[in-house]
This record gives sequence, structure tokens and C-alpha cells, in this order.
Amino acid sequence: FTDEVCAEHIRAAAGTRDLDVEITSKAPWCAAERLADVYRDGRVFLVGDSAHEMPPTGAFGANIGIQDAHNLAWKVAAVLRGWADPRLLDTYEAERRPLARTISARSTSQARSDQNSGYAARKSAGYSEVPITVALGYRYTSSAVAGDGGPVVPDLLRLCADPGSRAPHMEVAHGGEAISTIDLYEDSFVLLSGRQDWSEAARGTAARLGVPIEARLIGRGPA
Repeated sequence: FTDEVCAEHIRAAAGTRDLDVEITSKAPWCAAERLADVYRDGRVFLVGDSAHEMPPTGAFGANIGIQDAHNLAWKVAAVLRGWADPRLLDTYEAERRPLARTISARSTSQARSDQNSGYAARKSAGYSEVPITVALGYRYTSSAVAGDGGPVVPDLLRLCADPGSRAPHMEVAHGGEAISTIDLYEDSFVLLSGRQDWSEAARGTAARLGVPIEARLIGRGPA
């Protein structure tokens, strides 16, 4: 890849044959699929590209890196603020590493089929072929999640408030308004209920344990 070859690629991509191109720097790069053996060593945590590497096909790498940070940040804050046991930090690897393995396999498979038929990638199974399901339909299994768990990524996108999965969108009545349930989740645990006694129990539990919980009444019944 000389400067001249790089310039021609840029002109072809831009669709302008007489585009004035100046190559200021270039570096070799090879697609790879790698996963760290562990995500934590004492006070050190691996997040994003330091924890996993995958082909850029599908933009899964950027999404999963942001999700890593989201998963870890609130847990670190909870431990530092004293309302969570330090063992909560162990769930970061338990929840994120299996997902990284599955998503990197999906990204590699797409790179092989979409970009280069000769791409030397290992064949992997156990993941959905639908990108939106891979990106949004995953499910966590760890000591911090209730229930018996399930597949890391299901075959179909099915958001219905299963433990460890993303909260689904649903239009609800709250404070006299029709809003999305997604808008009710901000910076703490949230309990959605149509009953006043559940909300009162949640507030009492939050006060007793020192855990931040937002109890929100929804529905068409009395507030």
C-alpha cells in the first residue's frame, strides 16, 4: 500500500477521480478475533478493545465496548458508595465475557460472508444471524441476576422484562402522561408497579438498606 495506491482507493471510495489527496500517515492492520482470558485482576479491569478484538463488520465492537463501560461503571460506583458488596464487581466478567465471545463470533462470520469470501475465520455456532438481536437481545447470567438464566443471545429478539435482559418499550401512563417505560430508567434501580403498596414497600426497603430505588406508579388506576 504505497501512497499512490492509498490515494487511488480514497478517490474510488469518494467517487471523484480527480480528488486531491494527501497521505499524511498509514499503518498496517489485520482483522482478528481475540478475547481476554480474564476481565479482572484485583483492582484492574479490562474494558472495550483491551478485553476483546473483532472485525469491524456490523459495528459490534463499538457497541460492546460502550456496553462494557456501562456495565462496570455503576457497579464500581455502587461499591465505592458503600451500598453494594465488593463481590458485585465479579459479575462484570461473568456477564460481559460470554457476550463478547458470542458477538465476536457473529462479527467474524459476517466479515467472512460479506466482505471477503476468502477470509480465514473459524466457524462458530450458537448465535443469532439477526444483527439487531445480537446488539439488543442479549441476556446476562450471574450471581446478581435472578432466575435460571438462558441463552446469551436468543434466536429472536424478545424483550419482555426477563431477568438479565433489556427492559422493553411499552407505552404507559405515568403522572397523567403517556410515556415510554424506557424514559423511566435513569440513574438507579427502578420498580414499576400499578399498586401503591408495592411502591411503599420499595421505598421502605431503599431507606432500610441504603440502596437507591425509584418506585414509580404506572397504569390507569389511582396514583
